[in-house]
Amino acid sequence: MIHAQNDNLSRLLPVRLPDTVLATWVSGDTTEAAVVLPDGCRDLIIRQTAGQISVASSELDTTAYSVASDPTTKMIGLRFRPGVQVDWAKLVTMAANIQDAKNLQDAIESCAHRDTDLTDALDALAEAHSDVSLAAKHNGVSLRQFQRLVSGRSGQTPRFWRQLARARRTARLIDGTDSLADLAIDMGYADQPHLARDMRRWFGLTASQIARIGPEFRSRLGLGYGDTGEHISTR
Repeated sequence: MIHAQNDNLSRLLPVRLPDTVLATWVSGDTTEAAVVLPDGCRDLIIRQTAGQISVASSELDTTAYSVASDPTTKMIGLRFRPGVQVDWAKLVTMAANIQDAKNLQDAIESCAHRDTDLTDALDALAEAHSDVSLAAKHNGVSLRQFQRLVSGRSGQTPRFWRQLARARRTARLIDGTDSLADLAIDMGYADQPHLARDMRRWFGLTASQIARIGPEFRSRLGLGYGDTGEHISTR
């Protein structure tokens, strides 16, 4: 830990994000628990509590969970793109000694790089209707080579990535006005119950709950696997 120079953590966020970073976020002033949804990304998290700063990295989430909120703790995060390789131990150590945004940007550029082969593989898997064998064919490798590449470099199987992309895309389309049965077929599910099980498995909510909270749920999804990058201010 290091002593914070002031309370404005957002000063540490780079103005120009390195291409390895998908988005940034800043915690809000609330006592409500924050719901974290699987996004296919890992984050660098900088916390400030009682004038002290600590740095950590998140894991690759596989299901939704809640995090207790404390308005006396301020946090900023940098969400790294799927397919980026990061030396997390080195980055956390360097980030613990940053003084400004330029220091943090330099640390990221030193510790993170795009893995082109993995990025191409994940892009192919993100297509909602692609099965794993078609994704492998698209990348010009055998199914076995494709599976080894994705599992070895990302820590998750191709099936995980394909299902996550489909679940996130499907959840964004649930608005309560269209038929869930039709949506299930359009998105490659066997039937509506299959879609419903997938929503509960990934997000801890039924399809009807997702439809009811609508835009609020989509804002919780944030940017992640299968999405394009923009700056976001809260998580």
